[in-house]
Amino acid sequence: MKMLKNQGFSLVELMVVIAIIAILAAIGIPAYNNYVLKSHRSEATSELLSAANAADNFEIRNGTFPSGSDINSFWHTNTQNSYYTLSYCSQEAECSNVNYMLTATAAGSQSTDTPCSTIKLEVNGGIINKIPVECWN
Repeated sequence: MKMLKNQGFSLVELMVVIAIIAILAAIGIPAYNNYVLKSHRSEATSELLSAANAADNFEIRNGTFPSGSDINSFWHTNTQNSYYTLSYCSQEAECSNVNYMLTATAAGSQSTDTPCSTIKLEVNGGIINKIPVECWN
């Protein structure tokens, strides 16, 4: 009588495979999350530049920049996927030293992007300040 050989995987082999998968997940998931945050940040900076272009076009047509804090007079208040909320101020106490300031404030899951939870674009006499600089790269 022939002895049949056991087929399949041993418990040790399965544990090794599970350990390898866990290590790959521990490396891959945070890297992916950082990539997602950075892509949403890129969307916000693009929206800020587009809104600045719209504010400049408003100024060309009307002879003055949009006043107050009504961003709706020339642009929308959310980024395409609503990861940031856009705001605008002109000739107010917090932005009296610039022509205008556009701000993108992180919302929802994007608020975990701590260094870039608030991204600003200040425009004064043709000079553009991007704050914080590291969020614009």
